[in-house]
Amino acid sequence: MRCKQQFILYILSLCIVAGCRPHAKDSESTVSSCEVFFDRIRDSLDAKPEKMLEEIDTQLPRLSDSLRYYQALFLKAKAMMFLSLQDSSAALLQDVETFCVKHPDEPDILSLYGGVKYVRGLLLSRNSKSSLSIPEFKEAYDVWMKYGDKYHAGEAALNLANAYAQTGRYDRAAFLFRHALSIADELRLPEEERYPVYYGLGEVYMELRDFKTCDFYFNLAAESYENMRPFEKHLFLINRGLSYYYRQDYASALDFYRRSLFLTREYPDMDYERNLTYINMSDAFLLMNETDSAAYYLNCCHAFFRETQNSNALYYINTQLMELALRENNIALARKYLKRFVTPAYVEPNMVHIRNKYLERYYVKTGNFKEAYRYQLLNQHIEDSIRNERIRMRTVETALKYQQDSTLMTKEIQIRQQQNKELVLRSWLFGAVMLLLILGIGLSLLILRRRKKREAFMERLRVSIVAFRLQNIRNRISPHFIFNVLNREISSSGDRATKGKLFDLVKLIRRNLELTNDVAVSLADELDFVETYINLEKAALGENFRYDVTIGTGIDIHSVQIPSMLLQIPVENAIKHALCTKQGKRRIWILIQKKQETIEVFVRDNGGGFRPKSEYGGTGIGMKVITQMLSLLNMYNHHPIRMEVNNVIVEDGETGCEVYFNIPLAYSYQLISRNKKNTI
Repeated sequence: MRCKQQFILYILSLCIVAGCRPHAKDSESTVSSCEVFFDRIRDSLDAKPEKMLEEIDTQLPRLSDSLRYYQALFLKAKAMMFLSLQDSSAALLQDVETFCVKHPDEPDILSLYGGVKYVRGLLLSRNSKSSLSIPEFKEAYDVWMKYGDKYHAGEAALNLANAYAQTGRYDRAAFLFRHALSIADELRLPEEERYPVYYGLGEVYMELRDFKTCDFYFNLAAESYENMRPFEKHLFLINRGLSYYYRQDYASALDFYRRSLFLTREYPDMDYERNLTYINMSDAFLLMNETDSAAYYLNCCHAFFRETQNSNALYYINTQLMELALRENNIALARKYLKRFVTPAYVEPNMVHIRNKYLERYYVKTGNFKEAYRYQLLNQHIEDSIRNERIRMRTVETALKYQQDSTLMTKEIQIRQQQNKELVLRSWLFGAVMLLLILGIGLSLLILRRRKKREAFMERLRVSIVAFRLQNIRNRISPHFIFNVLNREISSSGDRATKGKLFDLVKLIRRNLELTNDVAVSLADELDFVETYINLEKAALGENFRYDVTIGTGIDIHSVQIPSMLLQIPVENAIKHALCTKQGKRRIWILIQKKQETIEVFVRDNGGGFRPKSEYGGTGIGMKVITQMLSLLNMYNHHPIRMEVNNVIVEDGETGCEVYFNIPLAYSYQLISRNKKNTI
């Protein structure tokens, strides 16, 4: 969506802990004056950067001590960052870093070095280079942890989480936000100092479209709104508005954007934030079809971002201008914006999705339906990718959450055990009683730990099953296959045979939906499903195609159970990757025979053998789904299902691919542990 705001927490109260260390000849009054100067600068730097910059320039020539000089230079770099003087700020940071590298072992200089890395990360984030800011924040975190400054290490973890959120790594972002929250717990920070973590988590769950959790964290942050600094208030209001924008509640989003605009107008130095608010307001007005207001706010911010050369903001502004021209039926103006459009190095998928939607409308209005259809397909692909990525992120975020909870629980256990040991040493007169108490506590903790591990394992297993079922749903029948068959059959004559094929397609889709939640189906149902699928593909494969099924004696196909899609996926792969491009005879054989206490299944084709990458292309997800399902089921059976994929010689001396399954007759499809009778 919109021009993604740089979710930077301007927590720049970097306490440069060295104090004012003058030479022996300096008086105590000079020391006191130096301390007062640095404290005043740090307290007012973000609210009055221009005034503080003047004071720093006045004091710099008077600082003879090299450490204090570079500390003042560092504060000047921060002030320049607030004033959007990025190049000058970066140059000063480089000078301070060079000084720090020459004195690596002094604690105060080590802290200053961490501050340089931290502010450089903020500077990169403000310039839409969040991926480059990640290593800077990581190094700042490591330096401060080494220095023992957990307070500022927590701030580095917080901004590292923001950087991951900006690059779409919401799983890592949520993990680091919670880590910052655990540091706050360890330091016993008051609740009013934790709002950056809360609205950071609010943004993460907003991007994952979990609006219930998103509102929970944003409401926690709102309780500390009056304690926020101006830049933090701006970020909170913008992201709160975005949470309603995602829900298409543009009126509510505009309420927060207007509050942000009033705030930034009170602080003339907040040019970047004010113009960022203009972009979001223009977007909301555009979607509400209030084109005059949209045009006004676009005009307010266009010159600023063109001057600062912010490519992501210009990309978004150009997209809105093109849509504005389309809504006013000014095709020539829309074409002008399209020609001068430049794509940044990275554009988030939501933004690309919006632009493609506008381009689709543009080409429809200009009569170029081929290009309009292409952008429609691109958007369908983006929507699928975004949806799948959110599912993956939620799964990984859940796994990381449990991992983090487990780590915290282990630390708590270790702390309690240490406390118990100290209690035993201090209470030696009551040693026997205390020993029994410790053993009892230790046993309870051990049982609790094992129970937690088992619950965590069961939860991970549930997540795996959910992920598998989602993959199974998406990969049972390719959407492209359905559309191709429908288009081909509808374009042909409407005779009875054609209608029969359409009925087969409906049957196939209906049966596919019925099997969505089934881990196993009967062999008869699976063969019927495959036969229906092949009947629909016969027209595309031509008259030279033949499909044969051979079932050995003694096999009751109605009672034998096999994993769902076990035959359909290899058959579909054979047609898609081999037979569809083959000349001459095209064959598929399915042989099912009984061997002792197992069923052997062979799926063969004469398509030239297995090739890692076919001409037709493909993702390989189908066979991956089978492999993952068999691996999961085999965990709960003493005798596993075996699968092999080989190249074999078939009739007429041709090479073909053979997929072989060996299925025990007593195989269980109930996910029940062999040790614990807990059904998943």
